[in-house]
Amino acid sequence: MSRSAIHLRPMGSASAAASVPWYLSGGISAANCVAAYQAVGAVGYAESKVNLANPGTYNCTNGDASPTWATETGWKFNGTSQWLRVAIYPVSTWTVIVKYTGATKVSGALFGAVGTGTKRFSIVPINSTSGVSYGYIANYTRTPELAAGVLAFSPTKCYRNGAQDGDAYTTAEVTLDVLMIIGGRNNPEAGEFTDAYIHALAIYNPALTDSQVLAVSNAMAALP
Repeated sequence: MSRSAIHLRPMGSASAAASVPWYLSGGISAANCVAAYQAVGAVGYAESKVNLANPGTYNCTNGDASPTWATETGWKFNGTSQWLRVAIYPVSTWTVIVKYTGATKVSGALFGAVGTGTKRFSIVPINSTSGVSYGYIANYTRTPELAAGVLAFSPTKCYRNGAQDGDAYTTAEVTLDVLMIIGGRNNPEAGEFTDAYIHALAIYNPALTDSQVLAVSNAMAALP
Protein backbone atom coordinates (compact mmCIF):
# COMPACT_ATOMS: atom_id res chain seq x y z
CA MET A 1 0.00 0.00 0.00
CA SER A 2 1.43 3.37 -0.97
CA ARG A 3 1.56 6.37 1.31
CA SER A 4 -1.01 8.08 -0.92
CA ALA A 5 -3.51 5.36 0.01
CA ILE A 6 -3.33 6.16 3.71
CA HIS A 7 -6.06 8.55 4.76
CA LEU A 8 -6.53 10.23 8.12
CA ARG A 9 -9.20 12.64 9.23
CA PRO A 10 -8.20 16.28 8.48
CA MET A 11 -6.55 17.96 11.45
CA GLY A 12 -6.69 21.70 11.97
CA SER A 13 -5.41 24.33 9.56
CA ALA A 14 -3.73 24.01 6.18
CA SER A 15 -0.41 24.85 7.80
CA ALA A 16 -0.87 21.96 10.25
CA ALA A 17 -1.66 19.63 7.35
CA ALA A 18 1.55 20.67 5.63
CA SER A 19 3.70 20.02 8.70
CA VAL A 20 5.74 16.89 9.29
CA PRO A 21 3.87 13.80 10.51
CA TRP A 22 3.45 13.59 14.28
CA TYR A 23 5.74 10.57 14.47
CA LEU A 24 8.64 12.57 12.96
CA SER A 25 8.25 15.54 15.32
CA GLY A 26 11.42 17.00 16.80
CA GLY A 27 13.50 16.52 13.68
CA ILE A 28 13.37 12.71 13.66
CA SER A 29 14.58 11.12 10.44
CA ALA A 30 12.09 8.94 8.57
CA ALA A 31 14.73 6.19 8.61
CA ASN A 32 14.63 6.32 12.44
CA CYS A 33 10.96 5.29 12.66
CA VAL A 34 10.42 1.53 12.60
CA ALA A 35 6.64 1.79 12.82
CA ALA A 36 3.89 4.30 13.58
CA TYR A 37 0.22 3.48 14.06
CA GLN A 38 -2.60 6.01 14.42
CA ALA A 39 -5.94 4.50 15.37
CA VAL A 40 -7.62 7.74 16.44
CA GLY A 41 -8.53 9.88 13.43
CA ALA A 42 -8.16 7.07 10.90
CA VAL A 43 -10.96 6.76 8.34
CA GLY A 44 -11.44 3.04 8.88
CA TYR A 45 -10.33 0.06 10.94
CA ALA A 46 -8.18 -1.31 8.11
CA GLU A 47 -6.39 2.03 7.78
CA SER A 48 -5.78 2.18 11.54
CA LYS A 49 -3.63 -0.94 11.32
CA VAL A 50 -1.29 0.40 8.61
CA ASN A 51 2.28 1.31 9.53
CA LEU A 52 2.31 4.97 8.49
CA ALA A 53 6.11 5.08 8.54
CA ASN A 54 6.40 2.28 5.98
CA PRO A 55 3.01 1.04 4.71
CA GLY A 56 2.98 -2.68 4.01
CA THR A 57 5.83 -3.45 6.41
CA TYR A 58 4.92 -4.25 10.02
CA ASN A 59 1.25 -3.49 9.48
CA CYS A 60 -0.87 -4.72 12.39
CA THR A 61 -3.02 -7.80 11.84
CA ASN A 62 -5.93 -9.10 13.86
CA GLY A 63 -5.32 -11.20 16.94
CA ASP A 64 -7.61 -14.02 18.08
CA ALA A 65 -10.17 -11.32 18.92
CA SER A 66 -9.84 -7.83 17.50
CA PRO A 67 -10.47 -4.52 19.29
CA THR A 68 -13.44 -2.39 18.46
CA TRP A 69 -12.61 0.80 16.61
CA ALA A 70 -14.02 4.30 16.12
CA THR A 71 -12.34 7.28 14.48
CA GLU A 72 -13.04 9.43 17.55
CA THR A 73 -11.51 7.03 20.08
CA GLY A 74 -9.17 4.66 18.24
CA TRP A 75 -8.83 1.03 19.29
CA LYS A 76 -10.84 -0.10 22.33
CA PHE A 77 -9.65 -3.32 23.97
CA ASN A 78 -11.92 -5.34 26.27
CA GLY A 79 -9.28 -6.48 28.78
CA THR A 80 -9.99 -10.17 28.29
CA SER A 81 -9.36 -11.34 24.74
CA GLN A 82 -8.75 -8.55 22.23
CA TRP A 83 -5.34 -7.76 20.79
CA LEU A 84 -3.42 -6.94 17.62
CA ARG A 85 -0.45 -8.81 16.18
CA VAL A 86 2.72 -6.92 15.18
CA ALA A 87 5.31 -9.06 13.38
CA ILE A 88 8.27 -7.44 15.15
CA TYR A 89 10.74 -8.99 17.58
CA PRO A 90 11.49 -6.22 20.13
CA VAL A 91 15.06 -4.99 20.41
CA SER A 92 16.49 -3.18 23.44
CA THR A 93 17.85 -0.31 21.35
CA TRP A 94 14.36 1.03 20.69
CA THR A 95 12.19 3.84 21.96
CA VAL A 96 8.44 3.10 22.06
CA ILE A 97 5.82 5.80 22.69
CA VAL A 98 2.10 5.13 23.18
CA LYS A 99 -0.92 7.38 23.75
CA TYR A 100 -3.99 5.91 25.45
CA THR A 101 -7.02 6.70 27.62
CA GLY A 102 -9.45 4.82 29.83
CA ALA A 103 -7.12 2.27 31.41
CA THR A 104 -8.63 0.71 34.55
CA LYS A 105 -7.38 -2.88 34.55
CA VAL A 106 -4.56 -3.82 36.91
CA SER A 107 -1.69 -5.57 35.08
CA GLY A 108 -3.11 -4.84 31.63
CA ALA A 109 -0.27 -4.16 29.17
CA LEU A 110 -0.68 -1.56 26.43
CA PHE A 111 1.77 -3.51 24.27
CA GLY A 112 4.53 -5.98 24.76
CA ALA A 113 6.32 -9.27 24.85
CA VAL A 114 8.18 -11.39 27.38
CA GLY A 115 11.09 -13.40 26.03
CA THR A 116 13.24 -16.22 27.34
CA GLY A 117 14.55 -15.51 30.84
CA THR A 118 11.51 -13.26 31.56
CA LYS A 119 13.08 -10.43 29.59
CA ARG A 120 10.29 -7.87 29.32
CA PHE A 121 9.36 -5.34 26.69
CA SER A 122 6.06 -3.75 27.71
CA ILE A 123 4.32 -0.87 29.44
CA VAL A 124 1.61 -1.47 32.04
CA PRO A 125 -0.08 1.80 33.12
CA ILE A 126 -1.62 0.35 36.29
CA ASN A 127 0.31 -2.34 38.14
CA SER A 128 -0.43 -4.13 41.40
CA THR A 129 1.44 -1.51 43.44
CA SER A 130 -0.44 1.52 42.04
CA GLY A 131 2.31 2.53 39.65
CA VAL A 132 3.34 2.28 36.02
CA SER A 133 5.45 -0.75 35.09
CA TYR A 134 8.02 -0.10 32.40
CA GLY A 135 9.27 -3.51 31.37
CA TYR A 136 12.47 -2.78 29.49
CA ILE A 137 14.29 -6.13 29.84
CA ALA A 138 14.08 -5.68 33.63
CA ASN A 139 11.02 -4.14 35.30
CA TYR A 140 10.93 -0.53 36.54
CA THR A 141 7.96 0.72 38.58
CA ARG A 142 7.22 4.43 38.79
CA THR A 143 4.36 5.83 40.88
CA PRO A 144 1.63 6.90 40.54
CA GLU A 145 -0.37 4.85 38.05
CA LEU A 146 -1.64 6.63 34.93
CA ALA A 147 -5.12 5.94 33.53
CA ALA A 148 -4.64 8.16 30.47
CA GLY A 149 -1.69 9.90 28.87
CA VAL A 150 1.46 9.29 26.86
CA LEU A 151 4.04 6.80 28.13
CA ALA A 152 7.39 5.90 26.60
CA PHE A 153 10.63 4.09 27.28
CA SER A 154 14.10 3.82 25.81
CA PRO A 155 17.25 1.80 26.66
CA THR A 156 18.02 4.02 29.67
CA LYS A 157 14.93 6.07 30.58
CA CYS A 158 11.19 5.99 31.18
CA TYR A 159 8.98 8.91 30.18
CA ARG A 160 5.57 10.10 31.43
CA ASN A 161 3.84 12.68 29.22
CA GLY A 162 7.17 13.59 27.67
CA ALA A 163 9.18 14.05 30.88
CA GLN A 164 11.67 11.57 32.32
CA ASP A 165 9.91 9.39 34.88
CA GLY A 166 12.21 8.49 37.76
CA ASP A 167 15.84 7.44 37.68
CA ALA A 168 17.73 6.32 34.61
CA TYR A 169 18.79 2.68 34.26
CA THR A 170 21.16 0.60 32.15
CA THR A 171 20.21 -2.20 29.78
CA ALA A 172 22.32 -4.69 27.86
CA GLU A 173 21.40 -5.05 24.20
CA VAL A 174 18.93 -7.90 23.73
CA THR A 175 16.63 -9.06 20.92
CA LEU A 176 13.62 -10.85 22.34
CA ASP A 177 12.57 -14.17 20.84
CA VAL A 178 8.82 -13.43 21.11
CA LEU A 179 6.81 -11.19 18.78
CA MET A 180 5.32 -7.98 20.13
CA ILE A 181 1.55 -7.46 20.33
CA ILE A 182 -0.62 -4.38 20.98
CA GLY A 183 -3.40 -4.53 23.56
CA GLY A 184 -1.64 -7.04 25.78
CA ARG A 185 1.62 -8.89 26.30
CA ASN A 186 2.89 -11.96 24.43
CA ASN A 187 4.35 -14.39 26.97
CA PRO A 188 4.67 -16.39 24.63
CA GLU A 189 0.89 -16.57 24.22
CA ALA A 190 -1.18 -13.39 24.14
CA GLY A 191 -2.38 -12.38 27.60
CA GLU A 192 -2.34 -9.64 30.25
CA PHE A 193 -4.78 -7.68 28.10
CA THR A 194 -5.56 -3.99 28.56
CA ASP A 195 -9.02 -2.42 28.70
CA ALA A 196 -7.73 0.95 27.45
CA TYR A 197 -8.39 2.93 24.31
CA ILE A 198 -5.11 3.11 22.37
CA HIS A 199 -4.89 6.15 20.13
CA ALA A 200 -1.39 5.88 18.65
CA LEU A 201 1.90 4.04 19.04
CA ALA A 202 5.33 4.55 17.49
CA ILE A 203 8.62 2.62 17.54
CA TYR A 204 12.07 4.09 16.88
CA ASN A 205 15.56 2.72 16.34
CA PRO A 206 18.02 3.95 17.40
CA ALA A 207 16.58 5.41 20.57
CA LEU A 208 15.29 8.99 20.60
CA THR A 209 16.78 11.86 22.54
CA ASP A 210 14.91 13.47 25.43
CA SER A 211 13.84 16.40 23.26
CA GLN A 212 12.57 14.09 20.52
CA VAL A 213 10.54 12.04 23.01
CA LEU A 214 9.00 15.28 24.29
CA ALA A 215 8.21 16.46 20.77
CA VAL A 216 6.52 13.21 19.76
CA SER A 217 4.67 12.98 23.09
CA ASN A 218 3.30 16.49 22.60
CA ALA A 219 2.31 15.73 19.01
CA MET A 220 0.55 12.55 20.13
CA ALA A 221 -1.30 14.44 22.86
CA ALA A 222 -2.63 16.81 20.21
CA LEU A 223 -4.07 14.04 18.02
CA PRO A 224 -7.86 14.20 17.62
